[in-house]
Amino acid sequence: MTIKTTLVAAVIAIMPMAVQAQEAVGCALVGDLAEVIMANRQVGARMSEMMEIADGEPLVEALVLEAYKSPRYSTDRMQKRSVEDFRNDAEALCYRLQSDQGV
Repeated sequence: MTIKTTLVAAVIAIMPMAVQAQEAVGCALVGDLAEVIMANRQVGARMSEMMEIADGEPLVEALVLEAYKSPRYSTDRMQKRSVEDFRNDAEALCYRLQSDQGV
């Protein structure tokens, strides 16, 4: 298991707690997870490997599927921008959902 795979697995392990807590910190964790997923996508991780790591967690699977809709960039600058944008989009969606739910 690679270091990145281990990191993804660790973030996935704490995701259910964040989702259940429905606190603002949960959105930061969603952002962390989105960042790791997109960073792995940008360096060429296989989608099947990411889905296996997701282990049926719906939020993680949704983030993986969304990340793989984005192109894989060849320059460090564009990869970094893609990771940052994906993280921000995931956090923004999380905060909007919390706001809509009155959390």
